[in-house]
Amino acid sequence: MKTMKIAMFTSWQVRCGIADYASELVGGLRGLPKTEVDVVAYDREVHPGRLREWGEALNSGQVAHIQHEYSFFGYLLPWRNQFGPLVSQIQRPLVITRHVSFDGPLTVPGRGVKHAIRQVKWAMYNRWLGPYARQLNKETFDIAQRIIVLSGRLRDHLAARGVDPGKIRVIPGGAPAVTPAAGGDAVRARYGWGRKRVIGQFGYLAPPKGHALALEALARLPEDHVLLIAGGPRLRSPPPVSGRDRGAHRGAGSGRARPDHWFSAGR
Repeated sequence: MKTMKIAMFTSWQVRCGIADYASELVGGLRGLPKTEVDVVAYDREVHPGRLREWGEALNSGQVAHIQHEYSFFGYLLPWRNQFGPLVSQIQRPLVITRHVSFDGPLTVPGRGVKHAIRQVKWAMYNRWLGPYARQLNKETFDIAQRIIVLSGRLRDHLAARGVDPGKIRVIPGGAPAVTPAAGGDAVRARYGWGRKRVIGQFGYLAPPKGHALALEALARLPEDHVLLIAGGPRLRSPPPVSGRDRGAHRGAGSGRARPDHWFSAGR
């Protein structure tokens, strides 16, 4: 049995959910017999001059694998999207894992001018720019021999944009082994929660994660309910998470961030 060598482009060793996903995936693949993985690392910074270099590096394996998120390649606008220069250099069978979709209704909660602008952009992509969105997705993903998505919803979005459904495989995101619960009393003592009911939420601090919605829900629950968010901000200057006064004072953050990074009370 010959050794299978995979070259994978992904965000790597940075504060990014895809980087965490890829780290677990690479570790699992390297644990298989006769399987090697070369990581072509992306640091989530802008490097337009290096895209062709990274594409050439993906030829080091028998299979090239790209962890795809639109922001890695300049987002969606044709004059900003830089996926083409990278993929044009690849001369190996290609697998793309698609992590993000902009199809369907906007489900990120919010209010104010910025949220209104986000809604307009979302509507433009899904309605008025439908032909362009179809072309963009076909050109991005149909070049791959296999496309991996993490849910049936993402599969259906690609198929609706004209991508060959026969290429698409649904492989749900994995979850780490659950370790026995421990330290609960110390956490309760740290925040003075006693025997209150603790609601847990995890994930980087970002609008799509729904932290603001969690705070609004908390404000409608009895006072003996509190919210613990495990994780930390991905961005250097994370956006504040606004919530009602009644909910915000009943929350706490843990992980790689100070609690004052997490909640900005406001009505």
